[in-house]
Order: sequence, then structure tokens, then C-alpha cells
Amino acid sequence: MATRYLQLDWKSSNLYEYNKSQEEGFEKHTSESGNVSYRKYEKKGITGEMLNIGVRDSKIGQQLTMALKDDADVVNVIQFNLYDQRNQVDSSYPESVIAHLGNLKKGETYTVFPYNLTEASQKSYDESTEGREVREKYFDRRAVSFKQDGVKVNTYLSYKEGDKTSVPRLIWTEDRFNKGKKKPTAASLEAKNDFLLDELARAVDGHLAYEGTDSNSSTPSATPPKQEAKKEESNKREKMDLPF
Repeated sequence: MATRYLQLDWKSSNLYEYNKSQEEGFEKHTSESGNVSYRKYEKKGITGEMLNIGVRDSKIGQQLTMALKDDADVVNVIQFNLYDQRNQVDSSYPESVIAHLGNLKKGETYTVFPYNLTEASQKSYDESTEGREVREKYFDRRAVSFKQDGVKVNTYLSYKEGDKTSVPRLIWTEDRFNKGKKKPTAASLEAKNDFLLDELARAVDGHLAYEGTDSNSSTPSATPPKQEAKKEESNKREKMDLPF
């Protein structure tokens, strides 16, 4: 059984397989530093049988992994950097994955599609919510969609206050060194981070556990290694449910 390791192109939100040399189906990619590599993009996402969710150590910190077996009996391992540059669970793609875990089942087939909303699609969605309460003006535009037989899989975690599965909200306070700007309190950041890591651990050790022996497997750490790779920052805001 072949295995492919897929990474995420931050700018386009497309998953891709990396290769050092030119092969059929791979496109030439030149980084900002001038390094040349080749990528095979999966612009429609990945569809396959859910095998497991895991956390692996890497040179750039811990990664959230998701393994799906496709119709060709190939295991596609999708990798997301688990933490942001502040050593918090990244509030874009990783948090979105974690929010869905409680509604995912091993052995079921899903289509996994990372996306990045454009301003146009955000405006269209805002206009479509006329007459409905919008909880937050801003929301993270980068997330992951899960579909089963073309039907959206809803998040298990909630962003509504008072629900049993509610993600703790960030509490914003004025930054004493930057007047007019606000930042989340350390206590609220820690509460949210711990909540998400606990949810991830329940899946990694429970209903979506990896069955086998792998020395690279680990559990999410509340004190992650410092990230070495520089990543473009996105708006880190509380999310609202999206129409994907």
C-alpha cells in the first residue's frame, strides 16, 4: 500500500505532494528564496476512507496529521502545522479540523477540502445572512471543509456561548503599549488552547486513533517546540459557521 504525504500551500489553500525532481503531474515551484521544487496539487481536495488522526513531531514543530485511503488503495497523509508562531493551536486550518473531529468516524469516506474565503465570497455570505444574528464581524477565512456524499459535515465543537461543546471565547483587553489596539488575555488564550488540545487528544487516543507502531507518533503538547519555519499570518479571530 503506497503512502503520499501532502502539505498545504498557505496562499492558495491547495494540498500538494512535494518532489525534488520533475515527474509527470508535478508543477515547477520556485520559492521566494529562489529554491526550486516540484508540486502535484490536489485542487479538489482529497477523498478517501478515514483511517486516523495523529500528531507527529517534525523539524518545524508538531504536526496534526490525517490519513485517508483512496480508491486506488493509496494512503494520503495530510499534514498541518499544529501551532502558530505564538505557540498556540493555529486558529485557521488546525482548529477547523479539531472542531470537526467529534463528528468524524473511522472507516467512513470523506472529502477534505481546505479553503480560503475571498473578500467577494465573504461579502456574499454576509449578505445571505440577512435577518439572522451574526455573532462576530470578523472571522478566520482559512479553514477545512468535510463532506460525506456531497453533504457538509458540521462541526462538533460550537462557537455559541452556553453549549456543552463551546470553545472558550477569547477575552480582549486594551494593549497598554499600543493604545487603541486590543489583544486577548493570557488566561483566555490558555483556556482555549487547553480545550482544543484536550479535544484533539480524545480523538488521537480514542475513536480516530492510529492502529500500529510508529516511533514518530506523539500526543499534542501544551508547550510546543518553537516554530522554525516562518509562516504568513492570517487574521486570528473567532469563527462563525460557514456555508461549506
